[in-house]
Amino acid sequence: MKKTFFKLAVAGALAASLAACSSPSSNTPAAGSASSGETAASAPAGSAASGGEGLTVEVWTNDRHDLDYVEAQIAEYNESNGDGIKINLTVITEDYENMIQMAYTGGTAPDIVGANNLPLNAFADTGILIPLNDYIDASEEYKKVNEPYDHAFEGKNLRNGNIYSVFSGLRSGVRVQYNIDVLAENGYTEIPKDLPSYIDMAKAITEKGAGEYYGIGFTSSSPFERLLEMVAQ
Repeated sequence: MKKTFFKLAVAGALAASLAACSSPSSNTPAAGSASSGETAASAPAGSAASGGEGLTVEVWTNDRHDLDYVEAQIAEYNESNGDGIKINLTVITEDYENMIQMAYTGGTAPDIVGANNLPLNAFADTGILIPLNDYIDASEEYKKVNEPYDHAFEGKNLRNGNIYSVFSGLRSGVRVQYNIDVLAENGYTEIPKDLPSYIDMAKAITEKGAGEYYGIGFTSSSPFERLLEMVAQ
């Protein structure tokens, strides 16, 4: 049986997502279903697509960060939800990409895979991952709160107009370091509160600096990458 699954940015966000889901009809796959083309009636009993009592959602992740917290939240959800939904989380830290490929080929792939850095092109183009667009579009409230289409980046979580993951976390420790004297010299008493104004400030300082100082600068690529990551999230 061909099995297709979602890629989520953070597996820990699963409990909140499932809590809002109702049991699917016989011709509509559940969120996290085994296959977008597979009906609930044809799915194995107890699989994510089967719906109703005894539904278990199989989740794989290669992220051990905050694992104790994530496992505690899953345990609480499993015990408290009244929908008969259970989440089974498996953490795989070795050869994760190949494990997913082999599981998919062998028909034992999980319903949901959480990962930080899966090669989107390879996994999306082979049909292993399915787009989230239909599920996103089904909830205007979700789109309003999360603005997924405003945070879609080709090759990162977007492929040919299809969204395969939604940013759902914030990196701690991201901050702006600045020279108070340089800001004051350019007429700023504080860092702007919104991104467009921040960019305008950086450009103005860079122009006035004339090569002696810049509106924004980094000692390596990592801080710049983290800044872009925060902007996206």
